[in-house]
Amino acid sequence: MVTDAGQAVPAKAEAIVEAAAGLFLRLGFRGTSMEAIARDAGVAKPTLYAYFPDKDAVFSAVAAWLLGRMRAVKEAALGGDGPMAGRIAAALIAKQQLIEDVVGASPHAAELLDEHRRSSGALVERHHGWWLDRVEAEIRAAGVKNARMAAETVVAGAEGIAARAGNADQKAQMIALLCAGILGG
Repeated sequence: MVTDAGQAVPAKAEAIVEAAAGLFLRLGFRGTSMEAIARDAGVAKPTLYAYFPDKDAVFSAVAAWLLGRMRAVKEAALGGDGPMAGRIAAALIAKQQLIEDVVGASPHAAELLDEHRRSSGALVERHHGWWLDRVEAEIRAAGVKNARMAAETVVAGAEGIAARAGNADQKAQMIALLCAGILGG
């Protein structure tokens, strides 16, 4: 496992993070205990505490793991074939699909997203900054003027669509339309 910052994670820590992710999704943040994480990870509590001092630290590691997955799906979509607007739309759609696949199915999705905002703000901001820089670079390479503003517009617009639109197909169509309208193509 690799985090959003590209750091490799030791195997025991990886097992802990994977077990915790499953528990958080099933039981929510408040319903998950360090004891349950240790049990599901197959480690003793002292081993768990050797890697993570508390549940907040475990949750932050889960957030870093998820952001690492998000970074990988975005990069894969950006590296695909086709025009720049389509590749950026594909990356924005892939991000939303990953969130829906991982968190959306949980009955505790709202609680987990609130906890994510509370505890992982700096991590999320670094990821967001990387993502804006990456989208801007793609737009600039295609010769679009005001690349930063265009990047900020499509990223913010996709986030708004994800928060307000209905099903995944509708979100994907709206994000593709947004990117085509702003970026051309």
